[in-house]
Amino acid sequence: MFDASRAVTVKRANYASRHSPVYGAHFKRVTGLMKECGLLTGTTGYHVPGFRHGVPSTIHPTSAYWDRMPKPEGWAELRLEDDNEPVVVKAADDGHCTLPPAEWLGARVSEMARINQHLKAIPLAYAGLETIPPIEDTRRPTILLLSPHHRTVRRVFKGNVEHGGRLYDGFWETMPRDQRFRKLSINGEPVVNVDFGQLFIRLAYAQANCQPPQGDLYDLTGRDCERDDWHSLREGRKRMVNAMLSGKPTLKQWPGNSATEKAEIRSLFPEGTKPSRVVASIEARHAAIAAEWFGRGRGLELHRLESDILVAVLLRLIDLKISALPLHDSVIVARSHGEAAWGVMRDEALRLVGVDMPVKIDAG
Repeated sequence: MFDASRAVTVKRANYASRHSPVYGAHFKRVTGLMKECGLLTGTTGYHVPGFRHGVPSTIHPTSAYWDRMPKPEGWAELRLEDDNEPVVVKAADDGHCTLPPAEWLGARVSEMARINQHLKAIPLAYAGLETIPPIEDTRRPTILLLSPHHRTVRRVFKGNVEHGGRLYDGFWETMPRDQRFRKLSINGEPVVNVDFGQLFIRLAYAQANCQPPQGDLYDLTGRDCERDDWHSLREGRKRMVNAMLSGKPTLKQWPGNSATEKAEIRSLFPEGTKPSRVVASIEARHAAIAAEWFGRGRGLELHRLESDILVAVLLRLIDLKISALPLHDSVIVARSHGEAAWGVMRDEALRLVGVDMPVKIDAG
């Protein structure tokens, strides 16, 4: 049942609007007016010396608030995402934005409406809890507050509908990988992640009408997988390949939007490794696509292909009455549906791209 005595953790900083349009200066003004009217009380957060995260700000409804607002039956009745536009075309980095034809947009909105209706109906649980504790997103100095009721997703394009198209906003997308396996369950079952293997670079090969090399595409010598540091090295090369596919011009330094991100990628390689040598090795291994795809800033084209495949997979799984959560190039399903999802993903990739893409089932 709904507990009216619970406080709600909020973000009061103006810059918090970057993380959610709910927050920002307008949020501070509204909550300030509600406090003046006796509808809310609250606490102001503060930093704690020596700790990465401080004490968060909170708001708490007063009895005057509940006199005006009927109490909901449960937390599931409280949703923030239902009014979000399901298909969004954001401006490109140069400010340009080309809106799609109305007929095309209507078809995509209908697809997303069906997907979101499906997501809201999934018998999904987070270790039996109604709310998810705050978790740290290592990419930003902030705490993300998540709830299992934040289920609907948006399809976001950038500049035009040929670029981007990934699905965002589901609470499971920003969860640490290990927590998904340990905490999530669908219809009472543990979950698995059914994942395309090395999809981004394989899509580039498919677009170039080239056959990729045999084996792991991040193994540049054929024997790197025997190294003791292979797990770290592979992750580093994967990030470098994705940056080379997305960035423009050719990489000369470690990629990343901050010094922390650059240092994190650098730490995945042996000490003394130079980024120029990594780039040269990757270009040599993938010479068939290097000129056309590396350093050309075409990553958003691959996002479009990737997202087309994932949307098609979700719609097929809905037809099969299989509950599935999207994760860019994979889906989270109940363990008993892992094999069925595996088959659907291979079928849809072959249908849309004309290439048999490897798929694996990860049980954590």
